[in-house]
Amino acid sequence: MGFKISEAKTIAVQSVITSADAAQAKALAKQIQEWPADILTREQRNGFLNSLLVKWSDLDPVGAAKFFDTMQMDAMRFHPAASVIAQNWAAIDPLAAIEWARAHGDTQGFQGAMNGAINGWWSKDHAAAEQYVATRATDSTGRQMASTLTSYIFSKDPEHAKEWVGKLPDLDTRRQAEHVLVIQMAVNDPQGASEYAATLPADVREATLGGAINYWAASDLAA
Repeated sequence: MGFKISEAKTIAVQSVITSADAAQAKALAKQIQEWPADILTREQRNGFLNSLLVKWSDLDPVGAAKFFDTMQMDAMRFHPAASVIAQNWAAIDPLAAIEWARAHGDTQGFQGAMNGAINGWWSKDHAAAEQYVATRATDSTGRQMASTLTSYIFSKDPEHAKEWVGKLPDLDTRRQAEHVLVIQMAVNDPQGASEYAATLPADVREATLGGAINYWAASDLAA
C-alpha cells in the first residue's frame, strides 16, 4: 500500500520549487513526473508541475510546451501555466506559440494559452499582434482576444490602448473592448473613466458609460 505525501513534505517540495531557477525547474519537473502515482494526488502533482513549468518556460518555452503536452494524459482540468508558456514562447516565435495554443483550443481551460500568446506577441511586435487580433475579432473567440489584448495594452500604454480600440472595425468588438478599457480606468479613476466614456461615439457610449458611472457611484459611497 502506498503513502500519500504529507503536508510537511508538500511544504518542503514547494519550498524547493520556489527557490529553483529555470534550469533546475526543468530537471525537477521531469523528476516529479516520474514519481509513483500513489505518492502524490493528481492535484498535488499538477500544482507542483504547473509552478515548475512557469519557471522552465522563462528559459525554454518550447521545451516547457512539449513537456506540458505529455501531461495531457493526466486529464488536467486547469492550465495556469499554459498562458505563461505561450507568452514566453510568443516573445521568440509568435506564430508557433499561437499554433500551439490553437491546437489545444478544445481543451478545457486553454483559453489562457491563446491570450498569453497574443500578449507575448504584442510585447515583441505591437503592430503585427494588433493587426492579427483586429482582423479576427468578428466572433466571440476573436472578441475575447481583443478584450484581453486591450487590457494588456492598457497596462503598458493607456493612451495607445484607447487609440487601438477606437479603430477596431467590428462594432460589437469595439463595444466590448471599450467596456474593458473603461472598467480598468475606473478602478483608479472612476470620474476620469466616466468622462472618457461620455466622449465615445453613440454606438458604444451607452453601455460603457453605465459601467463607468456605476463604478464612480460605488467609489463615492465607499469614500
